[in-house]
Order: sequence, then structure tokens, then C-alpha cells
Amino acid sequence: MSMIAAKPTPVASESTGTLLIGEYGNVASTAYRVMRSTDDGLTWSAVLTGPGTDPLSDPGHIHSVRWDKYRSVLLAFMDRPNPELYTSANQGATWTKIGTSTTPTMPNFVTAMFFADHVAWGYDNQLNGQISRLSAADFYAGRWSDVETVAQLDHKAFYQTFPLREDVWLIAQATELIGATDAAYGPGSYACAAYLVDQDGARVSAGIEHLSPASQMGALGGHVIGFSNFNHASYDHAGKTLLNLPNAGLPYPSVLVPASMGVNVAPPPTAQAAPGPVVLHNDVGVYARDTAGTLRQVVVFDGNNRVRMSNPYSPALPEVRLYEGATGIINMMFNGATVAGFISDGRMQMTTGKYIEMGSTTGAPRIYSGTGTPEGVQAAPPGSLWLNWSGGAGTSLYVKQTGTGNTGWVGK
Repeated sequence: MSMIAAKPTPVASESTGTLLIGEYGNVASTAYRVMRSTDDGLTWSAVLTGPGTDPLSDPGHIHSVRWDKYRSVLLAFMDRPNPELYTSANQGATWTKIGTSTTPTMPNFVTAMFFADHVAWGYDNQLNGQISRLSAADFYAGRWSDVETVAQLDHKAFYQTFPLREDVWLIAQATELIGATDAAYGPGSYACAAYLVDQDGARVSAGIEHLSPASQMGALGGHVIGFSNFNHASYDHAGKTLLNLPNAGLPYPSVLVPASMGVNVAPPPTAQAAPGPVVLHNDVGVYARDTAGTLRQVVVFDGNNRVRMSNPYSPALPEVRLYEGATGIINMMFNGATVAGFISDGRMQMTTGKYIEMGSTTGAPRIYSGTGTPEGVQAAPPGSLWLNWSGGAGTSLYVKQTGTGNTGWVGK
């Protein structure tokens, strides 16, 4: 359940305040609601209701109701198979749907982060560990096709957010995967974490990582760091908050600790140390994600001490292998077969049966090599050359003068 005071009541005032509560749960066929009170919680009415007809995990429950102080609107996130986002400009009395997230890259979060010109979020779907942002104008207009990826962190879901300063937010990352097993590359860490996001949502910095005593390596325990409640309209908390860190269990299931930060999120460039080396261990490589969201290995230092660079998304499976031997062989491969190689002393070798084509169009002449005559053996376009390993006067070089079949070769 998320709660917000859309119009807080001063302690000495006799006027009433408006309160909003978003219901959260995973019970099938339940119509989860945003509830509103205009008399400090004495009475309540439903102002936004989910359909309650979706699968067990997404019946339309309310992830959050948050105030965007820069646009003076309330934003509600309703989780469904295709999540829906709603806004209210009248303290929650009525709501307008601004869009439906129909692809994984569209807004999908527990709580958002609001900046002067952008809205940012960490994903609560199969894009585990990704933080993105969108211009506020496009976000509230439902134009969600040009989402900017700001950072790809450990492959775990994001939860709550908290504004430390006007332009600095904390975002919590849980030890949980959403909609994916991530078996190919792992979560990256089995600890829950909180990151700093600033510069209008364009920069992500390290914050804190917490490994609960109940955590086990190789298993994600579903732990998450909790943040303090805050005045909905105040985004400047002087860089201070309280963190609710998950602990081993009762009688102390969590530990409340203070957290603070200085004015600068990151040291100025002149104070930063030189970057360290990137270390690739055997058979643990670099991955790339295609447009469908599939991750595949593109660089690896394998168990045979070879560096292998490939493009697994190409049907031809092109690959370059750097061998560890003293000869320094570099092999170029397609579909698992070696086509050519380079040797450290400047030689280039073509694999037996392969050739060099002297153009990019069909029918360009080629250069072959082999033993004996190519006549009646090797089909080739006109103008092609055959280098005979056996040599001989008039038989060291053959030129393809006519036809595209295996005849028409003339020795020179």
C-alpha cells in the first residue's frame, strides 16, 4: 500500500486535508483501488479502480501514487500485463490515463523519480537492472517510443525512490528478478542496493549495498532497502534519510540506519583516480542485448586462452579468434569454419578450398590456389586466377579466360 497526503493539514489548522492510498496485492479478480479522503482519513471513497480481471500476478494493483512537484500533478502506476499510468491535476478527485506500456522498454516501475525536465525510473519488469528516463513532455503525453537508457546495473528489479535533494534521488534495488531467470549471466550481486540518480536523471552513481545475514550466495532472497516517508511536495531533504535494511529475522527483521551524502554526488573529475583494468576471467565474457532483449556473448577469453570476438546475431556467425601460441595466429571464421588467418610475421593464409574475391558483386574474378591444373576441376568467373603449387613452365599460373564453369582455364 502506498499513501500520500495530497494536501497536508497544518497541525494548528482546523481545515481538512486530502489523503490518498493506493491498494497493493496479488489476489486474482480483486479490483485494487486508489482511495481518497478529504477529511483527514475519517471517510474514504474510491477514485481510481483496476479491472480485477487479469492474471494472479497483475490484477491491476497500484504500485504507487506520487506527486510530481514540477508539473503539479499526481501520478499513479497500475500494474497489469500491460501497465497503465494515470494522472490527476485536482488532488486525486479525478484521473486521466496517459498511456499503456505495451513493450518492455516503456515506463514500468514501482515509483518514479521527478526532475525539472525529465521523469526517470528503474524497471520492475524483465529489463532487470536498467534505469531510464524520458523528457517530461513526452512522458505525460504518452509518447514512450524514445526512452533513453541511462544505466544498466546488476540484473535485479528496482523498487522505491526517495529525493535526497532537489536533483538527487535514491532508488532501491531488490534481490529479485522480474519476468526472467537471467541464468546466462547471473544477477551480478546477491545483495540489495540503493543507487544515486542526479543530473536530471542522466547520471547514476554508487550508493550503498547491503547483504542481509539471511542471504545465500546463488539465491536471491527478495530483500529490499526501505526509505523514509516524506512530505509529498518537498524534494530537498538536505541529503539525509533513514534506511530500513533487511536483517536476518525476528526479533529484529530490519535495522534502521541514518544515511547522508554531501553536496556533490561524485568527486569532481580532477579528484577521480585513473580507471582500473577490465578483467575477463576464463569463459566469462562481455554480452550484448539485441532489439528483442536477448543477451548473447560477443567477447570471451575462453578456457584455451583464446580471445574470441563474434556476432551471434548474424546468421553467418562471424568470429575472430586471437590464439595464444607463439606464432600469433588470428583466425577469421564463419559458421564455425576457419576461412583465413594472419601470422605474426606478416603472412596471411587462406584455408584450403577458400578463395579471395576481387569485388563485392556477383561474378567478380577470384584468386585460387591448389596443386595441378584447375581445368575441369574448379568453376570460377572469367578473369579469375589459379596459382599452382607445383609450378612449372606454362603451368604455374592459370587464367580463366571464358565461361563460368570449370573449363576455360589457360596456363601461363
